[in-house]
Amino acid sequence: MSKTHDLITAPAPETVIKPAFTYTDEQAAQIETLREYAYSELVPESDPYHYWQRRWIDRPDTVPRYMRAAKWKMDDAKKRIKGTLE
Repeated sequence: MSKTHDLITAPAPETVIKPAFTYTDEQAAQIETLREYAYSELVPESDPYHYWQRRWIDRPDTVPRYMRAAKWKMDDAKKRIKGTLE
């Protein structure tokens, strides 16, 4: 009987992995400002869903993704993240 599948444990040799995003000091400050805003928009700690919202905000890619999507415009980023939290 022939083997019907192969287990792949590493990327192909020709695979190129892009570097992680790097941010200027100004962009990092904007990200932190948006993160603080997002914390202020969370449901109260007494709500059972608070843990899940906080966990989502604390992911390292969440807040920077919103800033990049908003083209580094804080008002737009706040509107986007608030809409998602609601």
